[in-house]
Amino acid sequence: MAECERFKTCPFFNDQLSYMPRTADAMKQKYCYGDKSQCARYLVVIQGITAPGDLFPNHLDRARGILANAKKRRPLEPTKSDKARGVGAP
Repeated sequence: MAECERFKTCPFFNDQLSYMPRTADAMKQKYCYGDKSQCARYLVVIQGITAPGDLFPNHLDRARGILANAKKRRPLEPTKSDKARGVGAP
């Protein structure tokens, strides 16, 4: 798999795990060079939400909670098909 496009700017690996190099390397292999779709930080960030500094890549349940809370706070924009059907129109 290709390297995650956010790897070089991910504050988690560039700041947080300098004191745990083996753990950092294992996580990088699994999430940054492996399956980024399983990275909690990636899932949060791609939704336009800033990932908390203490969100580890393996905290999927916490990421789902963050996403659920964000969804409750902001209304969804109507899609083009919704607008065509008159859904969400003023």
